[in-house]
Amino acid sequence: MWRPASAQLPASGNYVYTESDTDDWIGQGLSYKYTDTNALLTVKAAGIGVSVEVKAVERWSGVIALPNTLSALQAGYFQHVTHVSNNPAGGVLDWGGEARGCGKVSGWVIIDKVTIVNNIVTELDLRFEQRCGISAAATRAYVHWTLANVMALVPASPSPIPPGAWRADPAAVPASGSYLYLSGVQDANNRILERLYTRSTANMWLSGFEGRMLLDIKGDQAWQVEFQTMDALKRLEPGYYPDLKYHYRHNPLAGGLAAKGESPPCFGMAGWVIIDAVTYSGTEVTALDMRFEQTCNGLNPLRGQIRWRAGETPVIAGPVNPPPAQLWQLPASFVPPAGNYIYLSSDTGFYVTPFSKALPLTTVIHMNENRIPAREAFTVRSDGYEVMFVSIEGLARMVPGYYAGLKDMTQLNPTRGGFELSGNGIGCFRSHSWVVIDHATYVERELTSIDLRFEMTCDPTRDIMRGAIHWVKPPLLQGKP
Repeated sequence: MWRPASAQLPASGNYVYTESDTDDWIGQGLSYKYTDTNALLTVKAAGIGVSVEVKAVERWSGVIALPNTLSALQAGYFQHVTHVSNNPAGGVLDWGGEARGCGKVSGWVIIDKVTIVNNIVTELDLRFEQRCGISAAATRAYVHWTLANVMALVPASPSPIPPGAWRADPAAVPASGSYLYLSGVQDANNRILERLYTRSTANMWLSGFEGRMLLDIKGDQAWQVEFQTMDALKRLEPGYYPDLKYHYRHNPLAGGLAAKGESPPCFGMAGWVIIDAVTYSGTEVTALDMRFEQTCNGLNPLRGQIRWRAGETPVIAGPVNPPPAQLWQLPASFVPPAGNYIYLSSDTGFYVTPFSKALPLTTVIHMNENRIPAREAFTVRSDGYEVMFVSIEGLARMVPGYYAGLKDMTQLNPTRGGFELSGNGIGCFRSHSWVVIDHATYVERELTSIDLRFEMTCDPTRDIMRGAIHWVKPPLLQGKP
């Protein structure tokens, strides 16, 4: 019966070795060798059953059970094993992984050695051959496991920080405060850029649970940086974490990393993380200094540096006031109609037919979100058009001034606000806008009047829409939603 050549097996330690025929569904013709140094191996034995789990970059697991006429594991050759769902009186074999499994199984199991002390399995050597369905192709595996090897394992931990490892230029990052700095960012136009996000230019959240860290950035672009330590660590610890793979496919003995944002999807990821310092209050990460590098498909590396300090109060810049004089305004010839109105003017383009017109407002919605930090939204509708403006997060009111760099609601940067115009054939894949609030009045927290103007540019056609809104809440409606 099949047995791997001794040259294919490690000289010591626990291990799982597998090989397969070219046409085998489970193994796909590949061979794998897992040891305690490159995978997390778990073997559990009880009664007549054994479960084996391999956690590396790949994931495998299997269940083996002897014939139900036996009461305990024992050495021997068991040739009538089948899937647990198929009348397994002769024994069970079910091995799979990487989202592949067998519904019907034939094969054999050989237990070469089993040692049981006080009803506890302390040594186990087994091998098997499994075929799926009617296929003649097979996966074969050899498992060597001892409890003594498990007890001798030294938990994985980070390495000393190598001198000369990449660090951001001090001139490129703030001297204080939380930030995410990125270099080597590849944008949609394949340009290689740098990015810097602070609490004044983006919303930043950092959460941690046991050995996992997630930094969430919502700014002019959206980014997430996830890091998972090796499974043995239940907290982030200072040190060097090499040989990282993509977070969702990481080896639990090494850890995982995923930096996701405007760059293309990452395949074949390799990377490292350096934690220079970390502080906890209970289970909360209150301070973190971290660097990382992520390379996808061997291409230009993405590098990043994080400084996080919990409890900081963001600096809210607010709009520019007075606004720049060169910004678009209503034409001098425009005669405002009576009452509330929206004025729209279009440029020549693919999506928008040129026009200029003033329309009465049919619907006005002012929303002061009951949240911390505060944020206000203002929406008007008229004749099939809808205009929405969301103010800067943290401002309790929509204050006069110039709000620059606004994007549509799918790309909204909370520290800038957002703007969107739609309806009657107007549609933008992406938009970039500015808004000027020339005048706004409140009674307590209730908006009672506003005059604003705007300019929106559609991508990719560069169509331009300009407009102005004049609205005064009727006195009889003031104090009512």
